[in-house]
Amino acid sequence: MEEPDMIKTNRRQFLATGVGLAAAPMFTYAQTWPSKPIRIVAAYAPGGSIDAMARWIGKYFETAFNATAVVENLSGAGGRIGTQNVARSAGDGYTLMVTSSAAHGGAPAVYPRETLGYDPIGQFTHIALISSAPIALIVRADSPYKTLADLVKDRKQSGKAVLYGSGGIGGLGHLSGEMMGQHLGLRMEHVPYRGSVPAMQDLLGNSNLDAISDNLSSHMGQVRAGTVRILAMASEKRFSELPDVPTFAEQGYPGVIATSWYGFSGSAGIPPEIVARLNQAVNTWTQQEDVRKFILETAMTPEGRMSSEEYTKFVESEIAKWTAVVKESGIEVE
Repeated sequence: MEEPDMIKTNRRQFLATGVGLAAAPMFTYAQTWPSKPIRIVAAYAPGGSIDAMARWIGKYFETAFNATAVVENLSGAGGRIGTQNVARSAGDGYTLMVTSSAAHGGAPAVYPRETLGYDPIGQFTHIALISSAPIALIVRADSPYKTLADLVKDRKQSGKAVLYGSGGIGGLGHLSGEMMGQHLGLRMEHVPYRGSVPAMQDLLGNSNLDAISDNLSSHMGQVRAGTVRILAMASEKRFSELPDVPTFAEQGYPGVIATSWYGFSGSAGIPPEIVARLNQAVNTWTQQEDVRKFILETAMTPEGRMSSEEYTKFVESEIAKWTAVVKESGIEVE
């Protein structure tokens, strides 16, 4: 039997009221946030650029949100320890982090999920992109290879592999080197180091290394001192601080795009109203003149223009890109 119109109407009103009542506590929660200290995780040891950014953002939040912000350094396993901690935290907007292309780009492509210890998308609320820096292919200043074409021509004629160093197995420098080989048509032989500094020391020490594939920001001191030369930058356009250094794309390899980046994220489930406020705050902070100067001095480009939705899609695309590189190259990391 068909229900009378009055019963249908009452039922619709009841359901609508129920949805409204369910949403009301969340709206109230977002309006009162933050009502306790905000915790910002830096998944690396104190003193580095991620730690500096986390503390600077924390101070900005204290003014912007009239709240206390506490930075907690949880280093280890290439940033995975701190990232795992955030992934397992409540999505209440009180556990946030400065993350990177290592934790939310390269590592998810390299490590099995049980080793990684977190779902890089499902267990996070991705909020804003802070800065980015191109990966560079770097040689000694006295290298016989003056241009990328010199290197490609020599190795295609000899058939020898390019012996390149990076800051570690599975890192972005390692993956970028494999990407370069795939597009340049060269065999790349990776030599892993315990960080960018030892890799550069070995390159400068006249070792057998032909080059280093690494983020530019780790080696600007040597670039400015003239002890090394950059054959190409893996970016869509030239870096503003080094306008004379060409990109791979300019030299005929548009597919070589590899970026080291920093972003701001939190645990999964943060209410959209809070996410919007955090996104606006981080983007505003990034555009401040002293912040932009600091970021440029570390050989990175200030970002701070993406919405939370755009940044989430960016993270997804980074994971997909590096997963494809890992699959094609056959990289395996336990």
